[in-house]
Amino acid sequence: AAPLCNQQYLVDALTHALKATVAEADGPVLRNALAHESAAVRAAVIPALAASQKEKALDDLKALGKDGEARVRLAAARALADMGDRASLALLADLLDDQDVIIRSGAARILTALTAQKIAFVPYDDADKRKVAVEAWREWIKSAGQSAQLKFPLEESRFLLGRTLISNYRTGRVVELDSQGKEIWSIVVANPWGVQGLPNGHRLVTSYTQRTVTEYDAKGDKVWEQTNLPAAPFGVELLENGNTLVACSNSNRVVEVDPSNKVVWDITILGRPTEATRLPNGRTLIALQNGNRIVEVNHEGKEEWKIDNLMSPIAAQRLPNGNTLVTEVSGNRVRELDQQGKEVWSITRIGGQVIRTPYSGHRLDSGNTLIADQTGLREVDGKGDKVWERMDVGISKVSRY
Repeated sequence: AAPLCNQQYLVDALTHALKATVAEADGPVLRNALAHESAAVRAAVIPALAASQKEKALDDLKALGKDGEARVRLAAARALADMGDRASLALLADLLDDQDVIIRSGAARILTALTAQKIAFVPYDDADKRKVAVEAWREWIKSAGQSAQLKFPLEESRFLLGRTLISNYRTGRVVELDSQGKEIWSIVVANPWGVQGLPNGHRLVTSYTQRTVTEYDAKGDKVWEQTNLPAAPFGVELLENGNTLVACSNSNRVVEVDPSNKVVWDITILGRPTEATRLPNGRTLIALQNGNRIVEVNHEGKEEWKIDNLMSPIAAQRLPNGNTLVTEVSGNRVRELDQQGKEVWSITRIGGQVIRTPYSGHRLDSGNTLIADQTGLREVDGKGDKVWERMDVGISKVSRY
């Protein structure tokens, strides 16, 4: 089935299913599959081989590190990293130079997770800028790679539950739908805006008028709340370090708060920041609605990248291919832009109906896109055709998890 999986979410599902069901006795079958002409088959087999054969698979994995296909080498390097084998470090560093931005991104994420080193590497930067970071990684591997403490096994990729968390600023309700679209959870919040479904099953919700960010459990009870924000919170994101990133729009500030409610990072940026997300390279991607632009800033708040001349961008999502999905309120559209700001995909109508004041646009792992506007919430495929909808006036933000 592997060659038929032409979307990353299908590849992930296949790989995890094989890894979960394989037995040690399947070693000969798996090793035989390593010689398959399809790179998709070879890559899919690697995690299962490592899981079932453990140390007995080390020689196979190191040999696969010389495979002619980058995705096979990346899978082998990840399996080695998952076992704490330091041969993975050089393999991953080499993959930082690959022509495919998705391969480069994957290698960078694994290296960072394995070593906990904060060497700035931007997968979609031009080759000259990437070269400096790649050399820094290679120098670190040469000097400290054989003695540094490694953090393994690596965290498994999180599968989506298919739940959809929706905030409605008009009704004051935050509702959650299951994968079939049935409402399974709800709370009432004063003017809710930003929402995020969390890995632990909790929900993060901002109240615009109360100026709070609150974490709710499955019963709807508060388990954590941030109240001392500089202004009304618009966008919210729980970070991997356990802190929470909040875009406080009308104050022109973006803050990061820790679980004890202490502000640990704070920048002022003009243009009304309505959404902020922390990128794998350590920078922060910010949508500036009144500034008509999106920017990347470093830890000091310096702009490292931007796209200007947008039409009230209220949300921005960095995609695995290095492009950015932008939701433009006054432009009544959702667009995918490359690193130079060139449009590669856009949608202004769904089923003949014009998109009206969209507040949320999010690209899913399946390749579909969730779009919320003044009339409701719709999921569209790559051609812009509707595959699902919920008519609900007043939706502000959506989180599929």
